[in-house]
Amino acid sequence: MTKTVFHLAPLQTYETLTEGQKTMGLDLAGVGLTAVDYIADTVIPDARVAELFGLEPNVAVSRDAFHARIHPADLAGVLAQVDRLLDPTCEDVIEVTHRTIAADGSTRWVHARKALYRDELHPERPASTGVAAIIDITAEREAQERSQLLVRELQHRTDNIISILLTIARMVMRTGAPEQFLERFEPRVSKLADKLKLPDGKDAADLKSTVQNALESFVIDANQLDLSGPEIRLTGPQTQVYAMVVHELATNAVKYGAWSQIGGRVDIRWSHDGEGQLVFTWTEHGGPPVAAPSSRGFGTQVLNRFAQMTIGGEAETLYEPDGLRYKLKAKPET
Repeated sequence: MTKTVFHLAPLQTYETLTEGQKTMGLDLAGVGLTAVDYIADTVIPDARVAELFGLEPNVAVSRDAFHARIHPADLAGVLAQVDRLLDPTCEDVIEVTHRTIAADGSTRWVHARKALYRDELHPERPASTGVAAIIDITAEREAQERSQLLVRELQHRTDNIISILLTIARMVMRTGAPEQFLERFEPRVSKLADKLKLPDGKDAADLKSTVQNALESFVIDANQLDLSGPEIRLTGPQTQVYAMVVHELATNAVKYGAWSQIGGRVDIRWSHDGEGQLVFTWTEHGGPPVAAPSSRGFGTQVLNRFAQMTIGGEAETLYEPDGLRYKLKAKPET
């Protein structure tokens, strides 16, 4: 039997790669490049960097204009690193991580490595050119922030547990016979313990059951709550967001709002608006007077930032005379 022999071409070295192949490699790695001219004081971004910074690709812009696309909160730190890079006594490479602001106002996270080209015969002279390799790390940073928020949310729930238990005990005591207290209180304590576990965002569910599950240990009397809305199927990440938001709102209602006293009620509504977005509202009635807090605590981050990061939601909290009102608008699917 004749054996077929395949002849493989020799491996290419980097020097033998075509410009197209090198560009393909950079694209595969997600790396964008900028050329810096310190004599002309300009920067030329390639297409990838131009997109991240909201600039025209392959068009020279002033270094000031390029730096203006860096988030104001990060700009001073980046410029300090650039000044250090330009110091002949320091190393010729720096690494910086910062946010950028695109032309449409969107924010991205980038990581950049920047190097200088110096005159080898006269290294003491100021560098005239440089290059920066930049990658988009927005997804990684947002995943890291989500993880940090989940850890803080668990600590937040743990810190709240004593005050929640005391309030639930008072509510159970007011709404039933004293001899039935333990019979009615113990199941709610068990359910509350389950709620200390954070939803993992993997399992999809419908919105109504997600809300009911999150409120199971808080609602003592059916008159305390009114739910209304069409059947909405949520993705795993959406289920996690709505479960956390409802738990936070319920905790606040028990501690400070409508559920902190007899007769308080919460109305929860959800529907699609004319743009196809899912609009979820939580409205409290019959509680004590409310006022906007003097500072933004972690609970506010759960109600706003986590929803925005995870499902692109837009949240609004109103402290109205009759009670707190919270609205969350988001796409029905992500």
